[in-house]
Amino acid sequence: RLRAFAVERGVANFDDQSAGYLFDRFAPDPQPQATSISYFFLDTSSRAGWRYDPGSNSYERTMRGRPHIDRVTGEQLRTQNVVVMEVAEALRPGDDKQRIDQQVIGEGPARIFYAGRMVEATWRKPSAEAPLRFYDSSGEEIVFTAGQIWIAAVPTLERLTVE
Repeated sequence: RLRAFAVERGVANFDDQSAGYLFDRFAPDPQPQATSISYFFLDTSSRAGWRYDPGSNSYERTMRGRPHIDRVTGEQLRTQNVVVMEVAEALRPGDDKQRIDQQVIGEGPARIFYAGRMVEATWRKPSAEAPLRFYDSSGEEIVFTAGQIWIAAVPTLERLTVE
């Protein structure tokens, strides 16, 4: 349906190199640096996480220490890439429900996990219209392993645990 829609709209041959992320195929790291990742948003009871499975070269999601199962498929959620980025948070002024807004315009630190590896990174999004991008310590754009990307935004990377 998406292909038919793209053809109908005249964008079937979309070739904007600035759109999307960079991907390649990475073999599982023979000595994984990150086999277990967990983080929390408000308190430790809401901890979410990922366990690296070298057999599928992907990460399986957990919630509160248990597998996070998709209600429709009955299978555990999984992804090939996990990004945990630090973003500033603030309570919405005058909001009686005390909801939180996250500041996702700007830049900040991030940790990126793929193929058992962990990469220290910086995220950048200079404006609301600009794409969110991730860069390594030498300033090169991150190349993710082929597959899905799960992005989590937390108020501080001190809430991230990596084993």
